[in-house]
Amino acid sequence: MNLEELINKCDPNGVVPLFMQSDGYFYGPDGIQGRWKNYEKDQSKILLVSDADDGIVITCPRKNLVDEEAVGSIAYKENRVSGDRYNLDEAYTESFFGWDNNASQQKVLAEYFVPKMIEKFNPKYVLDVGCGSGQWLDEYRKHNVLTKGVEGSDNAWVTMSNETSEVVLKWDLRDRIKEKYCDVDFVQSFEVAEHIEEEYADVFVYNLIKDDPDIVLLTAASPEQHGFQHVNCQEREYWMKKMKDKNYLFNQDLLNEIKSWDTPKDCPFWWHSNLMVFV
Repeated sequence: MNLEELINKCDPNGVVPLFMQSDGYFYGPDGIQGRWKNYEKDQSKILLVSDADDGIVITCPRKNLVDEEAVGSIAYKENRVSGDRYNLDEAYTESFFGWDNNASQQKVLAEYFVPKMIEKFNPKYVLDVGCGSGQWLDEYRKHNVLTKGVEGSDNAWVTMSNETSEVVLKWDLRDRIKEKYCDVDFVQSFEVAEHIEEEYADVFVYNLIKDDPDIVLLTAASPEQHGFQHVNCQEREYWMKKMKDKNYLFNQDLLNEIKSWDTPKDCPFWWHSNLMVFV
């Protein structure tokens, strides 16, 4: 998807998921990014210039864009009062879960890695924390593995399979999950941690390890990784310390083994750079 296709795909009266930074840059789904400036001919619009080879130049109504008051912006972070929470259903719309770098990429990863995960770790019961529309859970069930998911936005259920919808708990991961899943032995959470405000990071970690799983697979965006609603991008060492404080240790040998499995075609860039394994 390119910039023009993204804008044309969105509802004319809805929000176009492009985050406008105060330094004149914008970024959005599927690696879309570029520069923006005020459109002199019509102040109700913004002029967008894509950084891609196609060099697309297009205008978009200012009211449709995610502006500096959005979660993740400098202005929002500076003015935010401790305890404020952004609304998950408003932030993660149906279009978010349909982005090419979300549902489609997760499906590619799941189809490629789940058989390898099962061969290596032999999980009996998998918990996916922040499971989105559930592509990984769908794949695990094909191999007769019990599954449970947790997701915070109602909009994920729109494209979720019927089978997965029955095993996913609607829950805000900024709160401790009350349910206990005693048989869970394998937990994963991919590109979720950075969407949770830092003051709730310890709660998020609790939700990963509360059932005493044998293995935890985690990816989390780094500080230089732009993305929609990224409010807590950290170096891997940040998460390693938090997990160590809960007696889960980063395992480089297991990570190296997973990396030795290579990657599928069109694998998202963040898989190898962000992946961590804890035991």
